Amino acid sequence: SFYDWIGLVLQMPPRARRTISSERAYEDAKSRIERERADRARWSKARVAASNLVQSTPFNMLMSFLVFLNMVCVIIEVNYGAKNIDSPQWLVTLNLSMLCAYLADVCVKVYAFRCRFFADPFRVVDAAAVIVDISFSLIIALFPVSLVPLVFVRIARVLKMTRALRMLSMFPELNVLMKGLLFASKTIAWGVLLLSLCLCFWGIFATLFIHPIVQDLQREGYWERMGCERCPRAFESVEMSMLTFCQQLVVGE
Repeated sequence: SFYDWIGLVLQMPPRARRTISSERAYEDAKSRIERERADRARWSKARVAASNLVQSTPFNMLMSFLVFLNMVCVIIEVNYGAKNIDSPQWLVTLNLSMLCAYLADVCVKVYAFRCRFFADPFRVVDAAAVIVDISFSLIIALFPVSLVPLVFVRIARVLKMTRALRMLSMFPELNVLMKGLLFASKTIAWGVLLLSLCLCFWGIFATLFIHPIVQDLQREGYWERMGCERCPRAFESVEMSMLTFCQQLVVGE
């Protein structure tokens, strides 16, 4: 039975367990590929052509170029906005053209992969960014500029940068780096917690023992002669002590 098999596996040496685990992973991957091939055999010619198109190297290179061009356009648009200058017409036309290209890309992928499209988080984020960009573009186009809050315009400009996430799924190197960062996030979180506990401990110690000395120096006028405005408040509470230690030890300023 299944439970007998589990007991047998637990009695095996670790190397044998890893071998069985690798073999089962291989068999699962093999069966999944066979199911995908059988499912793909029932696809129409148009769906197969759409799938081959979006998975081809030239298409991915073209979309990568559009992503890079979109980042350049966002930089130019933000620079014009910082100077309170309207974006030139060529920039507006280029942004609209790229938005249409992104929308067509999402539609073709949804048509090709159907429900499997939503199994890839990068595709979902990309589609959400396109939908939000279209929504903000329609709001800005339908309503006068004076009625559209400035925060909406700024949010629309920032959300355009989310298309850079497309590069994570296009380039294997970036994909591997991102996955490594996600796998290391748990260790980073525990390290931040440990660092926070250490800062809290020394913050309590500094508030109890260092702050009275700082107050004595303040009464003697030492900090005024030194020209330090923050020094009298550096250890007045645990929070301020933690901030002081973080600035001096962690950040190094």
